[in-house]
Amino acid sequence: MDVIALASVISSGTVGLASVAATLWNARRPVQVAREQRTADAYLQILEIMERHALWLVNIEHNSSLDHYEVEIGAAEAIKNPRPERSDRAKAAALLSAHGSKRALGAYKAWRNEADRAENHIEAMSFDATENYPHGPDDALLKRFKEEFRPQEVAARERFADVVQEELGR
Repeated sequence: MDVIALASVISSGTVGLASVAATLWNARRPVQVAREQRTADAYLQILEIMERHALWLVNIEHNSSLDHYEVEIGAAEAIKNPRPERSDRAKAAALLSAHGSKRALGAYKAWRNEADRAENHIEAMSFDATENYPHGPDDALLKRFKEEFRPQEVAARERFADVVQEELGR
């Protein structure tokens, strides 16, 4: 009889410990899910910032290709798109510091470098366009923007998106 009672106590204790372990595990799960959701939301906000910047670059490319005389007489229309806010950089950096991985931060910095290079080239194109008004920027500057700077920015943005997808398990 004592053996049966002892076995009953041991099995009850084992079931009790398993129940406590499961409860502790399940209590941690909502915290982990919330953390993963905050990370996903942060990455989504950063991707949105990057896409707004990319749209601005696309519109710059389009507008630079237009004949200024045609725009003035209304035969062609420039796309109005304001330059991205510089505060977006601070927001992206803060989100990455709070929620991002080192890999995501590295991919973002690589994209930021390419975006900065494209912006610097846009400044050169703008200066050249002012100097050559009404003809616009030198064709070689525009060609370099289209063939070098834009593709490099796109590739860097896609690399960041790939890192995000890998980290989020998609």
